[in-house]
Amino acid sequence: MTHAHEVVLCQNNDAASRLGRPCDTSGAASLAVAPPGPQAALKAPPSPGPVEDRAMKVRVRGLDFFYGSHQALFDNNIDIVEKAVTAIIGPSGCGKSTHIRAYNRVFELYREQRAAGEIMIDGENILDRCTDLLSLRRRVGMIF
Repeated sequence: MTHAHEVVLCQNNDAASRLGRPCDTSGAASLAVAPPGPQAALKAPPSPGPVEDRAMKVRVRGLDFFYGSHQALFDNNIDIVEKAVTAIIGPSGCGKSTHIRAYNRVFELYREQRAAGEIMIDGENILDRCTDLLSLRRRVGMIF
């Protein structure tokens, strides 16, 4: 019967010593191999803290979006914290892509589309008419 082993890249003796394996002290990173079991369990990195305590990268308030006279988004609100992974999940046709497309104002390429409300990125309302679109689109890329 074969047992799996956990491989840990060590950059100091602390990580290896927790596994009962000395790490090379030459200054280069080395590998410590531990057999499966409780001694091989690695701790998860510390939580970055509550969302309320972290910097907001994007803050959307009252976003409405229109395709001509048809309103597609109604009063959308969301806070996205800096340096975090955020997933926007929903059924087909619910407005996920429409909402995200507003973040770099790509809708302005089409005369009949418009957005209303507030989208704050790094504290700047990017729906403000004074926003430099070229600069905005350099900062907020889109891939679909």
